[in-house]
Parts: sequence; C-alpha cells; structure tokens
Amino acid sequence: MSVLQPIDIHLDAEDSDDDFFNLGFEFDRALGVKPDYLCLCRDFYEAPEFLYIEAEDQIFGFYTQKASFTIERCILTIRLHDQQVFHWNQAQQVQIALDPKQLEQVRDCLVCMFDFT
Repeated sequence: MSVLQPIDIHLDAEDSDDDFFNLGFEFDRALGVKPDYLCLCRDFYEAPEFLYIEAEDQIFGFYTQKASFTIERCILTIRLHDQQVFHWNQAQQVQIALDPKQLEQVRDCLVCMFDFT
C-alpha cells in the first residue's frame, strides 16, 4: 500500500467551541494522486455517534462508528472495521504521511474524532 503525501492539512480542532472537528488532507491533483482530498468530520451536536469520511466528492462520503487510527513514525493509518471501503482503492485502510510539526495537533484532533465510547 502506498502512503499518500498531502500537500496541505486543514485542521479544525473545535477551536470555536462548536463541538465540530474537521481534519482534511489535500493531495496534488497535478500528479494524478487519488483522491484529491480526504476529509474526516465529527459533529458532536448533529451526529454525535458517527464519524463522517469523504474523499473527492460527497457521493463517496459515508458515516461510520467502526473506525480506528494509529500513527507510527509520522504515518497515519486509518482503518475501517465495517462494510465501508475507500472508493479509490476499494480497501478498508489508508496511510497518510504527516508533517512532524503538525503531528501533535493532528493526533489530538483524531483522538477526539475517533472516541466512540
């Protein structure tokens, strides 16, 4: 499995106290990388029990309660544990390289987003 290299990471770690967490990864469209973007959202107000994942277009978006993540050596691995798959590779796992300078912020956001207890 290849590791996706984002050209930008967009992070909203609920700074506005709106119970909404958003983490987006933008990939280089000019290089033909699929997907163009991958976005993870958790809205504790409107859909508190679900994590929303979208890549490239809303038609490929889905909600899940069964997902996990790990970070090892600045590589984020997201795993799906239900019937969902990432549409561009038909896999239940994706790996994304993280900028070491953003590692702590990204990890803190993911911990909140993936808390299904």
